[in-house]
Amino acid sequence: MPDVREIVKGWLKEHGYDGLCCPASECGCLLDDLIPCGWPYMDCEPGYKHISDRYCGWTVKPEKTEAADVER
Repeated sequence: MPDVREIVKGWLKEHGYDGLCCPASECGCLLDDLIPCGWPYMDCEPGYKHISDRYCGWTVKPEKTEAADVER
């Protein structure tokens, strides 16, 4: 039986998202390392990967970006 993380991951993939994000805190995680904090906060929402000079070279935001701006 799949756990909650696997269910969320499957739903995100099925709907074309790259991961989760929390816009208020600029927190984000990708499908390959989903919910590394242990549990999503109530403010987490589906998001898309964006190239960024901050953090690890990427961030996750709720709005979709131009395809050329994303490295999947």
